[in-house]
Amino acid sequence: MNFDKMLEEWATKVAEMVFNRLQENAQQEREQQQQGEKLLKAKEVCNLLGISPQTLWRWRNRGLIKPEKYGDNIFRYRLADVQRLQGMKGGLK
Repeated sequence: MNFDKMLEEWATKVAEMVFNRLQENAQQEREQQQQGEKLLKAKEVCNLLGISPQTLWRWRNRGLIKPEKYGDNIFRYRLADVQRLQGMKGGLK
């Protein structure tokens, strides 16, 4: 088997793996939304709370909010958790 053929087969397998992972992530997100949990992206959380992405990251590291992980670097936050933080925001800085 020549190198080009091996490379092509490898690229096809990687593309299939990535596609399958994206489908799994999307399915997980749909299932959680169907269960009544509204999930937000980090940017949406920052807008709702009026904070920077760095502050969200710090709060996450301090355990104040826990994201759901849907892939290597794909996180979503529960609306209920964001609303809880909105009530506490004055004492969180």
